Amino acid sequence: MLASAFRVAARSLCFAAGLICTSAWSAAFSETVLHSFDGASGGGYPEGHLIQGADGNFYGTTSRGGLYDDGTIYKIAADGTWTKLYDFDGVTGVRPYFNLLQNTDGNFYGTTYYGGTHGDGVIFKITPDGALTKLYDFTGGSDGSNPAGGLVIGSDGGFYGTSFGGGSAPYGTVFRLGSDGSFTTLYRFAGAADGCFPGAGLTAGGDGYFYGTTGSCGANRYGTIFRISAAGDFTPLYAFDTGGSANALTLGSDGNLYGTTQHGGAHDLGQIFRITRDGAFSVLYSFDNDANGNLPADTLLQGTDGNLYGTASLGGANGNGTAYRISPQGTFAVIYSFQGSPDGTGPSAGLVEGKDGDLYGTTYNGGHPPVSSGSNYGTVYKLAPPAPLPHLTLVSSPSSAGVGQTITLYWYSSGVTSCTASDGWAGAKAVSGSEAVTVAHTGNNSYTLACTGPGGTATQTTTVGGFPAPLVQIYVHPTQAGVGQSVLLEWSSSYADTCMASGDWSGTKSTFGSETVVVARAGGNYYSLTCSGFTGSTTQSVVVTGLPPPQLTFTAEPVSLFIDQSTTLKWSTTDAYSCNASGDWSGGNNVSGSAQVINYTVGTRHYTLTCTGHGGSVSKSVAVTWKVPSVGFVSAAERTSRGSLAGQTSTSIEVRLSSAVPFNVSVPFTLSGTDPAERYTVSPANVLIIPAGSTSGSIVVDVKYPAWLQCDRTVALALGSPRNATLGAITTNTLTVHNYSPVVVCVSLGR
Repeated sequence: MLASAFRVAARSLCFAAGLICTSAWSAAFSETVLHSFDGASGGGYPEGHLIQGADGNFYGTTSRGGLYDDGTIYKIAADGTWTKLYDFDGVTGVRPYFNLLQNTDGNFYGTTYYGGTHGDGVIFKITPDGALTKLYDFTGGSDGSNPAGGLVIGSDGGFYGTSFGGGSAPYGTVFRLGSDGSFTTLYRFAGAADGCFPGAGLTAGGDGYFYGTTGSCGANRYGTIFRISAAGDFTPLYAFDTGGSANALTLGSDGNLYGTTQHGGAHDLGQIFRITRDGAFSVLYSFDNDANGNLPADTLLQGTDGNLYGTASLGGANGNGTAYRISPQGTFAVIYSFQGSPDGTGPSAGLVEGKDGDLYGTTYNGGHPPVSSGSNYGTVYKLAPPAPLPHLTLVSSPSSAGVGQTITLYWYSSGVTSCTASDGWAGAKAVSGSEAVTVAHTGNNSYTLACTGPGGTATQTTTVGGFPAPLVQIYVHPTQAGVGQSVLLEWSSSYADTCMASGDWSGTKSTFGSETVVVARAGGNYYSLTCSGFTGSTTQSVVVTGLPPPQLTFTAEPVSLFIDQSTTLKWSTTDAYSCNASGDWSGGNNVSGSAQVINYTVGTRHYTLTCTGHGGSVSKSVAVTWKVPSVGFVSAAERTSRGSLAGQTSTSIEVRLSSAVPFNVSVPFTLSGTDPAERYTVSPANVLIIPAGSTSGSIVVDVKYPAWLQCDRTVALALGSPRNATLGAITTNTLTVHNYSPVVVCVSLGR
């Protein structure tokens, strides 16, 4: 949670833009001296970094001082309340150079570089109340000597560490102390490619391995980076090619390992590096001048903000060392330069982040009172980030809108206590929030917010583009038309993205165009177009008056009649303004009326009338058939008898019309028979006239019979093509004159 407010402000202002904000990144932290060591019973020359215990106090060691000048263990509260917990006495250890480790049992564990039964260092535990127990005495032989660096707990609950000397060479060892007190040497350095003199302890890699450094040897003689398993499987990962004296590693949140060397780098003043678990090495920063410090000390701290924090023992603005920050990408800044007095000099221990977000550490020398008065034994200090720069984000949603529409302003701030609005809005505002405002005019509408806090005032302005609502124009040509007829719609729009038709048309339309539509009904036909854009929607409509099509009634009476007779054509209309005749009549007519037509020839005549109105045209036709009657014999045969041997027989044969007509019908006919023509006469001679109004006429046939003619005789009549009539079904008639006298014998004389 390192300076969360400061972090949020700095990141929000600059990191979101992909930049490092120089003013925020380089801003100096403020230092507070919590304790100055007296070099006597209170101890002096602290070298290992502090740890914060579960109780919130910080725990640390001094390499010298105390009752026996062999070093001390102390605790100090965040407010500077200091308590000595233990004085090393030689047997329990000498020179506790490194940091403590708190286990899950609440006790603290650590090492001394010297002392103990054999003088080669010890491993101890101490309770939070100061009760110390020695757990192991190094012999200086194959188990190692001079344990260097703090301890680390493995997943098996054992304590793992390194010794600077001893082993088989003696170039140092890696060891394990079990929770039951059992001691195991996991690896003895050979001083070759594996390195030698591991002086910084181990780091758990979270992958089942421990990672560490050696101060010398290796392929380039400047030390190595290695990994080792809990079972002692050892692998060199990297051999330093410059400098050396690598400090302990830090496991980053990205899974990479970060560390420093006290020497080497581009200027041989120390460097900060990164190495992956598989050995890919890269330099993040080379200390290059006294202003940034040099001789980086101890392990790095990765803060809760993701950045790395460390100290350099020398250099800086005052030559007394620095505290610095570096991003995982290599952006570097000094956050504090030590002055020597009263804040201390030579910060050889790394930093720890307290639960309050401040950084806590120690200096090896300096302190208060000034050095000149004899106090030069180091300090405990804390670094607090500067008051955060006020940060403000003001945005609008949407960024443009129609005049009169509502948009929402959102704002977020940190490091501020009050906010005031101006320009397009006004008044005091909460430090974070949202508010709906109305776009006042076309063009840019500006909304400004100024937020003030301990670190200053941040002002932001957001601009909202004001646009008119969509403009829609729609026209129709013509404005009235007959039902079923087509009209043309044309439209255009501005500030619109889409258009939708409704009413008597439908569907999505382009923002401009034309379309032919059919008038659906009589009366009003409504065509609406709604065009929408980010500024809203506008609807415009046009009305087309649908004119009904004309209606026509057209009849003929009668529709079937005889030639020379007339029929009456009658018609009437609605919604028509003109009528025209065609077919078997012609010319213009009134929209209602009648006319008589007559025909003198047989046949069917067709009369069409087309009437036109504003709603269109309508046509109707009638057919009238003129005809003549049919004419024919009543029967196809006649029979008569004679009663004497000589004389004549007169027979009337009827010819009948199918209907009486008001005109004469002339029917020609011919005769033929078994006797010469001089033996019969016909009246009329060869044309029968049926008078107008009559339905029949007769042909009288007289047959003369000589005395010697004794056989039956026949006369055949055949009707020819009549005038003013057509032939009927029976067009021939055969007249038979029968000799029925029993005493007369038919004698054929060949005539």
